[in-house]
Amino acid sequence: MPEPEEFAKRYIDVSQELKKEFDLDYSTPFFSSASLRDHLNTIEMSRFMKQLVSKVQDFIESVHCSFVLLPVAEMPHVETGGIKCPQETIPTVRFIERLAPGFSYMTALGYVWRHEDAHFEGLEMHIDAFSSKHTTAWDIVRSKAPVSIFYKGDECNPFISCADIIASHVDDTISVHRAKLYDAEVRRVLSPYSFDTTVFFFDRNSIPYCTWKMNQTINPSRYLKRPIVYLATDRLVADGLDQEQDEPAVGKPRRSQDKIRQSELYQTALKHAYRENGCMKIFNPAEDKAIVRSGDIYIHAGPHSERMGATLQSMANIRVYSGLEAIRSAEKADMHLAN
Repeated sequence: MPEPEEFAKRYIDVSQELKKEFDLDYSTPFFSSASLRDHLNTIEMSRFMKQLVSKVQDFIESVHCSFVLLPVAEMPHVETGGIKCPQETIPTVRFIERLAPGFSYMTALGYVWRHEDAHFEGLEMHIDAFSSKHTTAWDIVRSKAPVSIFYKGDECNPFISCADIIASHVDDTISVHRAKLYDAEVRRVLSPYSFDTTVFFFDRNSIPYCTWKMNQTINPSRYLKRPIVYLATDRLVADGLDQEQDEPAVGKPRRSQDKIRQSELYQTALKHAYRENGCMKIFNPAEDKAIVRSGDIYIHAGPHSERMGATLQSMANIRVYSGLEAIRSAEKADMHLAN
């Protein structure tokens, strides 16, 4: 993407135009595929995504898609572990499922391999937050170029958001046509657009790079895009969300996550993250106290969350706002941009 600032401006302008056309009840500058599904049916969402991609395509140099292709009949099991932990043989279908939470950086690896002759100097990789055991794939990705990991990247980073929209567009179109997820089908979906398309699929030859040999989770803290805007409310804590994966805890309905995403406070936190060129995370006391750094932002709603903010302020030079203060600050910024 040769002109990232011009792309970001165009992406926001088009997103806001389509917001009015499709009557979306969101105040964020742009949208994730999940936020679109909150308000649009399948046909509307397809129209939205096609229009969005069409209107920003001139600012996109290329799009890269990756997917996993491991025929179960030929490879029924995958071996993992073995280094300071037991070796485990797991069914291939389950292995693919366990790859999913880390596929944002796997896609980056696919790009590196597909463009092996490219020069990565001056490139910064923006990667949506992930969870994964340590793999050789991660070592390769972080060795090629500086990496920035974004919590809620598809909602607060225009580049990751656009990638998410394009991926959803490809996936939905292939599903509607009941086609197979193959190289030719991906290219067919993206053929109407002016940007170049590359595709890489992880097959059995990729397995040594994608499997985990140690029972050790990748620690993303040194790569996180700062500042992190933490959103802490007493209700979110009570709902028992697994904050890192943005998934409801076991036994909790997924619909609660949709309601949180539609709240004014949540969208306000996303706007602050975008304007600060950072990322956003729903605060998890058990995990996040260790990764809070000076310069981060903490938005609270509720007495328990407010007390936590005071505790964190005694540990690091962070900015702390009540939910109402954050909303008013975002409104002032919106008025300033409008004028």
